[in-house]
Amino acid sequence: MINFVIREGLCDTAFIEENVSGFDDLAAAVAGFTPAYVADRADIPENQFIDAARLFATYGERRGMVNAGTGANFAMHGSLLEYLCLALTTICGRWQRAGEKVLRPNTLMPAFTAKAQPHPPYEGWGYGEKLRVRDLTDTVAGMPTAALADEILLEGDGQVKALICIGGNPMAAWPDQRKTLRALESLDLLVTLDTEMSLTSRLADYVIAPMMQMETPAMTMGSELIKYYTSGTGIPAAYAQYVPRLLDPPAGSDLIEEWQFFLGLTKRMNLDLWFVNFFGGGGGRFMESPPVVLNMNRDTDLSTEELFAQMCSTSRIPFDEVRGHPHGKIFDVDAVVEQRDPDCTARLDVGNAYLLAELSEVMLEDFAAARSDSAFPFRLIPRRSQNFMNSSGTSLAALHRGKPYNPAYMHPDAIDALGLQSGDSVRIDSPHDGVPAVLEADDTLRPDVVAMHHAFGGLPEEDAEFRSRGTNVGRLVPTDVDYDRITGLPRQGNIPVVVTALA
Repeated sequence: MINFVIREGLCDTAFIEENVSGFDDLAAAVAGFTPAYVADRADIPENQFIDAARLFATYGERRGMVNAGTGANFAMHGSLLEYLCLALTTICGRWQRAGEKVLRPNTLMPAFTAKAQPHPPYEGWGYGEKLRVRDLTDTVAGMPTAALADEILLEGDGQVKALICIGGNPMAAWPDQRKTLRALESLDLLVTLDTEMSLTSRLADYVIAPMMQMETPAMTMGSELIKYYTSGTGIPAAYAQYVPRLLDPPAGSDLIEEWQFFLGLTKRMNLDLWFVNFFGGGGGRFMESPPVVLNMNRDTDLSTEELFAQMCSTSRIPFDEVRGHPHGKIFDVDAVVEQRDPDCTARLDVGNAYLLAELSEVMLEDFAAARSDSAFPFRLIPRRSQNFMNSSGTSLAALHRGKPYNPAYMHPDAIDALGLQSGDSVRIDSPHDGVPAVLEADDTLRPDVVAMHHAFGGLPEEDAEFRSRGTNVGRLVPTDVDYDRITGLPRQGNIPVVVTALA
């Protein structure tokens, strides 16, 4: 799409000249991705691609951002993909201009002055602590979780010996489940904070029961923060809401809020627990306002309500005013994008050499050979369910409605060609491992695709219970073969698989 927009002269030239660097490098890097090449590689009609690209580039008055998300990122080159999304957004000039009303003003966060100017490039990776595996480092997205199992298993200086999971479920969600099991079982200490006995909690030394949503207060500050992580997202108005806790925990229970657990832990370890709220992007590398910094250990009996009040001590709309509107409110905030600073020389870099070199490698991939691999003729892709969020809710009958497993969805014609029927038990094998599953027909899929929800299934020795527990698709994914060189995220979509009847 970038190549098409450039070739057709659909760029915002004035915006590029004032705000962008690296345009010529980008144009050269995408030159080979012609509409004909894209149609062949993606196996889509060329005219549909052209229509989509032209629609985006010419739609409205600079409206529309480009976002990708997990499905696309799982296919392999997530960092490159997100960078190209920003590059396409940028060459089309899809950023706010001076005099326009700020689309997502802060409410419970501090007020900021929006200006029609770029932030300069900053380090996205390659700084801070370096991992011992795969040359991975800290990133603006955090430490590479996909390498954690290796860091637990690799002996020597720097070996991870303890893990605390807050609502996470590595045994269900992480790739390479067998490696994950070995890692978690080898820890000196595994603690989970969870509302149910998840797969990971079954392995834990301690399971801490936290309060649930109705037992804690809530506010919308977190929803405001989303805009700093994915362009075009967040609350599109000066909206804020605070909701008090509705229920007290059961009498005599030892439920605890997660932050209070960590506060108690740090006190017993004679450490300070700091709350630092960075109001800005880039992992806090640039900030629109000074961060709110709280030394939690000074407040021995701090309640969550009091903590929220301190977190919002510099909010644009006073916290007490927000609390006066129990159903939330869109506040009257007149925030306008200001002119560029006269001395601003920053530019948006769309020609990053490292990422464009990776794009050249993508061009050289032999996609035709991969498509014709008779040993693994299908491609497994991720799929979301409207009833579950990762592994949360998969055990609730009211949500799974009599289907406690995650089917292997396939096109009816593909099922017929295998001599199978919807509802049959099958085995799905990748080059790495294999899992049992239940077939289900879905005529919205391509005939060469298998789609499955993730974070289902039991422990590896419980495979025989796949109709009551589901299938762990992470078992099919190695962490150290195909992976993003920046984030370490392994290929978790577009996985070559073969489907056979389960003996």
